[in-house]
Amino acid sequence: MLCVRLAGRRALSTLAKSPLYLQQEQDKKDLTAVLPQVIEEIQEATKSCKIQSETEWLGKLLSYTVPGGKLVRALATYNAMRHLAPAGAAQDEEYLFHAKCLAWSVEIMQAMFLVMDDIADRAPMRRGKPCWHTVVGPAAVFDGLLVEHCVYHLAHRHLSAEVFDGVLDLLLRTVFQMAFGENNDLHSESTDGRGFHEFSLERFKALTKFKTGQYTYYTPTATAMLACGVSDPAAYEAALDLGFDLGYVYQIQDDYLDVYGVIEDMGKQRTDIQNGKCTWLIVEAKKRATKAQLKVLKNNYGYSDSAKVQNVVQVFNELNMRQVCLDYEQKMFNDITVKINKYAKVLPPALYTYVLESIKYHVNR
Repeated sequence: MLCVRLAGRRALSTLAKSPLYLQQEQDKKDLTAVLPQVIEEIQEATKSCKIQSETEWLGKLLSYTVPGGKLVRALATYNAMRHLAPAGAAQDEEYLFHAKCLAWSVEIMQAMFLVMDDIADRAPMRRGKPCWHTVVGPAAVFDGLLVEHCVYHLAHRHLSAEVFDGVLDLLLRTVFQMAFGENNDLHSESTDGRGFHEFSLERFKALTKFKTGQYTYYTPTATAMLACGVSDPAAYEAALDLGFDLGYVYQIQDDYLDVYGVIEDMGKQRTDIQNGKCTWLIVEAKKRATKAQLKVLKNNYGYSDSAKVQNVVQVFNELNMRQVCLDYEQKMFNDITVKINKYAKVLPPALYTYVLESIKYHVNR
């Protein structure tokens, strides 16, 4: 599949490193620098149980599953905490430390989802190393639950009592909706060709709403809004609208990368075609395919056989799905930019220009 690998890599030089991109790189370094302290803080909470081996296990679990990602959710939370901070707080080291810890709380939720998702997808690799479930076996299920509760503990430690209940409610609703979306994703798979006829844009949008839009972009921003005392309902409605749009384009990019991305860059194997996932690419390919191409897709999509996978990729290439996806991505960027300006009266545009910049580099990294 060399042709696919080469097609997937857009030259980094095509996107100059903007000031926002450089700011994000610095923010990643700043967030990563406090992660060991965050893990130690979580471990400290278990010492009263007086089971040293489990305290050490928790440290190993978090050190293995939390680092190594793009920090999309942590960056969005941290950026929003700075821009929504009370006067002078954005330069206060203590405030910024609490903001970083809250950002890690949201990011650790992502680690929990990935542990669970890799089990469900039978994935072998994540972030360039073996998935946690391949390392520890069935115990990974309970480890996932343990990681989830680290989210709530960390938020409780770094939020005042008057805002914690609201943030906790948001985090719990996010986990519920994400689990609902993941279940829908699994139940929508077309293994061995079954369920292929049910793939539609409506189903893809429903999957994306809960699976990506809510917890990837709305929850990080809303967490910061609650922590900083934002109470205007219009601001939360705007954040939800933008969050779903950002999540939609981000999911499309993930679908693109699973077919056209470079495995060494992604840090994980391709699985969408084999697992029969309802992706944007297969939905759009169905709309564009001839009767003959549609037959090939139906007879080959959702099978683990490498020859069948290649048959699907061949139809994608015939339909020029790579360029179709990139063109639609640019349209979404333009539409989101319009919305960011539309909501400027209730939400600082800097919350979302920062986030949008990271998405623009998503398929280039």
